[in-house]
Amino acid sequence: MMRAVSCLILALALAGCAGKPTTYLTLTPVPGPAQTKAGTPLAVSRINIPPAIDRSGFTTETGPATLAVAGDTKWAGPLGVMGQLALARDLAARLQNMRVLMPGDPLPAGGARQ
Repeated sequence: MMRAVSCLILALALAGCAGKPTTYLTLTPVPGPAQTKAGTPLAVSRINIPPAIDRSGFTTETGPATLAVAGDTKWAGPLGVMGQLALARDLAARLQNMRVLMPGDPLPAGGARQ
């Protein structure tokens, strides 16, 4: 009987130590009007993320000079890469007369705006 109670107490203690599951975030473009594929192509170059927030943990500003990094909420991939892709997709959806190249697309022979 005492052993069963001890096992139950141990199981409850271990269950209490289990942390909250990690949430993974991604960036998605905001839907916009359809694009007409014409004109000079646009290539979205690498975007710069400030070092203070370029980390896997989701970072929020908590005051004028303070940041908080969430331990249980993380980016699903590198923030700069996800930001570049989301920006390219958003521009592709919104720019009416411009072909937007996705990251990794080869540049056309005539070049592209960057």
